[in-house]
Amino acid sequence: MVTPYRTILFAVPLLWSSLALAEPASPGRDGPVLSQQELTAKHAKACDDHYARRGGELGYQEARFKLTEPQKSAFAKYRQDSLAAAETVRTACHADAPKVGAKPTVLEREARKEAHLKLELQSLQETRPALEAFYATLTPDQKEIFDQDSHDTPHTKDKTKGKNKPESAK
Repeated sequence: MVTPYRTILFAVPLLWSSLALAEPASPGRDGPVLSQQELTAKHAKACDDHYARRGGELGYQEARFKLTEPQKSAFAKYRQDSLAAAETVRTACHADAPKVGAKPTVLEREARKEAHLKLELQSLQETRPALEAFYATLTPDQKEIFDQDSHDTPHTKDKTKGKNKPESAK
């Protein structure tokens, strides 16, 4: 008869060896390479997600502020301009999909990054007048919320994993 101690003595090394030979649970650098079709789909989803996230942020802001009638018209203009700018970014993003079989050089990646940043800057400049007009209609309490929300959105918190600085450290 085999004692429990002997069973454990033989089972632990067997368990360790099976874990050492097992495939990683999540694909990392050595994980499977995505096909061109999968890369293109992933890129298109990222473009659409960026636009959807902007629409969600605007919906959140509108609901959070409990806008008065005069504020609603200013916010509508701000939302319209923001979504138009986000649509421009989305369209450019879709047009800049990865090319089949081509791996971009560092110079091409830098050029893409520069073009994207220029487009983001243009979007900020286009929405600024409507943002300023809307912000001017807010009460001091609403401004405090808006100022906090613009730096403390849900997707920002996820990236920092709770590393937001306390107010005294800012």
